[in-house]
Amino acid sequence: MKTDKNSLFASTIWYTIGNVFLRAVNFLLLPLYSNLILPEDFGVYSLILSTYTIVAVIYQGGLQSSLTKFYLESGTFRERKVVFSTILNFVTILSLLLTFIFIIFSKDLSKLITGNVIYYGDFSLIFMALFFETISFYILHLLRTQELSRNVLKYLVISGILNFALNILFVYFLQWGIRGIIVSQLFSSFILTLLMSPIMLGNYAFALDKSILSKSLLFAVPLIAGGIFSSLVDVLDRFLIDYFRTPEDVGYYSFAYRFAMVVNLFGISFRTAWLPKSLNNYDKENYSSYFGNVFNRYLLISSAILVLVSLFIDDLFKISFSGINLFDNKYIPGLIVIPLLMGGYLLNGIAGFFAYYPYKSGKSYHFLISDGGALIINIILNILLIPIYGMLGAALATLISFLLSAIYMVVLAQSNRPLRFDFLKLGRLILLVIVVLLVSNRWSNIFIDIGGFLVFSFLSLYIYNEKLKNILRIKELFNK
Repeated sequence: MKTDKNSLFASTIWYTIGNVFLRAVNFLLLPLYSNLILPEDFGVYSLILSTYTIVAVIYQGGLQSSLTKFYLESGTFRERKVVFSTILNFVTILSLLLTFIFIIFSKDLSKLITGNVIYYGDFSLIFMALFFETISFYILHLLRTQELSRNVLKYLVISGILNFALNILFVYFLQWGIRGIIVSQLFSSFILTLLMSPIMLGNYAFALDKSILSKSLLFAVPLIAGGIFSSLVDVLDRFLIDYFRTPEDVGYYSFAYRFAMVVNLFGISFRTAWLPKSLNNYDKENYSSYFGNVFNRYLLISSAILVLVSLFIDDLFKISFSGINLFDNKYIPGLIVIPLLMGGYLLNGIAGFFAYYPYKSGKSYHFLISDGGALIINIILNILLIPIYGMLGAALATLISFLLSAIYMVVLAQSNRPLRFDFLKLGRLILLVIVVLLVSNRWSNIFIDIGGFLVFSFLSLYIYNEKLKNILRIKELFNK
């Protein structure tokens, strides 16, 4: 079997490139959306997409983690094919059944979520897209489990190009508005699934092993609930903003969320590469120092991205071509929430880093506890803060929820097999981020922003005794 395995950071780089490309495509589409779609319409689209995000957890069945665990534990290629095929067959049947059910009740969903039945067609289309995305998701996850990161990159790039081209066709030329975005998602997911079908067939067997399925479901049940809780923490605030405020506020908030996702981009890419690496290195002698160094460098990179985006995001709205703004100024009210949301995603990445213990121990119920607790706090804080502070209250609720989830995972991992990292350095880094952002907010201009980022870069490297060349050098980043 052909392999293409990379070091941790090499894999992270490939995944980051792919995810950056996808986010870059989405970012390039934001000017299109901001100039052609009104905030209230974008708010409706965000409510539809938030529903999609929650339902996607049920479609996927939480079995991607089971696939990684039981695939790696299998001894032969034949056994691994049975594991993959059993899980894929189950989720395909499940997602097909769910698609029919949701399409039948699409009018009711449209009325419940948007207050109007006219969007039932959009709901039907998004569930059809989700069916194909579920299949392609598991094929890509198989490649990630096999550590074939460059193959993953190839298909992520293809997906991004397809989605971008189709958005230009349906949103710009045909002027289909939010339906054009959804149709683009449906077509790109369908084509991607077709393109990856040879990989699926090469790893496929006509199998639905009851033993594997029962073990996978048993391991996945807490992950399904935890995934739903985590998704709700991520998107529930849109529904509550719509309830307490207006769809227009949902549009502002959701548009800002697209920028805040930049921090999550590196976190997702890192966790994708980190999970198999952490499980493989968990029992080694240099566990503590190795994991500690990886964690420190994750913090440095994530916080640098947070500061960079926070400092320069407002400058993007000042760019114009022939009198046409790159981003329409009507979306500026949402920018205030970006630093808080990115801080939440950084904390979510920390929780993901320490998730190696529940995976290694097989105690997946810890995800249920972590995400369930975060959801309860998130609901309470959103209900208390949104009526008073609006979008800012929702962002603060998200930050605190992810903070509590991160604390739980850190305490859990450290109490069972601690690793070495310096809390004093962590505190200094947090203080540095806050000071730089406050100074930039008080005296906002491009020169202050550039100076602030340079100061942050120098001091953060000094705090952790790192050299920039080591951070940028692929082979040394995660192998100090």
